[in-house]
Amino acid sequence: MHQSTQSFSAADVASANLRLVEAVAARRRTLSVWSPTIQPFFHRLFARPPISSMKKAAEAQVLFIIARCYGPTMVQASPLRTVIELIALQGGVTVVQRTLWGVGLADDALQRVLIGVVPDFKALVTRYPTVFCADHSHGLGFAQRLRDRWNRRGMA
Repeated sequence: MHQSTQSFSAADVASANLRLVEAVAARRRTLSVWSPTIQPFFHRLFARPPISSMKKAAEAQVLFIIARCYGPTMVQASPLRTVIELIALQGGVTVVQRTLWGVGLADDALQRVLIGVVPDFKALVTRYPTVFCADHSHGLGFAQRLRDRWNRRGMA
């Protein structure tokens, strides 16, 4: 699945990035028009807090990294459609956190799909540490909290 970033021209990467941004925006618009009876339940499950300008910049970088790595055909690729859906539901910041620090089975599948962008995601975390590792986000205790939850389920 992973292809070298040198195999895509700048125009291909720009086109792929635009298509990825459009796909995520279209999915978010679709999610926002759900019926009023389903919306409160949906927002309780997948609610995203208001996005700060730093988070918007980080999410734009996440989309660019994915576009640069997987190229123009990524919007049609089945595993990457799932990633687009996840970005639309939970945000690019959460996708990076789950890819780098997630410990669940779904996170393992996500890590296998995005194995080609892990080094770029790590560099992005060092560039925006307050976004990815803030105490109120999933950062600095994310993996530990997931392990604790997982271990409690096993003990019960």
